[in-house]
Amino acid sequence: MNLNMDETRLKQILEHFPEVSILVIGDFFLDNYLILERELSEISLETGLEAYQVVGTHKNPGAAGTITANLRALDVMYWLWVSRALTAMDMNYEKSW
Repeated sequence: MNLNMDETRLKQILEHFPEVSILVIGDFFLDNYLILERELSEISLETGLEAYQVVGTHKNPGAAGTITANLRALDVMYWLWVSRALTAMDMNYEKSW
């Protein structure tokens, strides 16, 4: 078996991705990123530490969600099995793909 990877071999592998089916089992998280504006930061009167000012948020799928997002980008058919914790997750997030 040839384990060397070159551009031709990579193209051969990627061409077969639409024919592949994958089952993803795991936890599906919604990662929430805070966008900070350092220029707006100030020292907290209560703690004396720098208080960062949040000016926005960005949400992305995490854990098994990252894997399924990557599979989707590669046009791979997948099934996702998650625990019932998914039903409690905030489903108001917009897909980034």
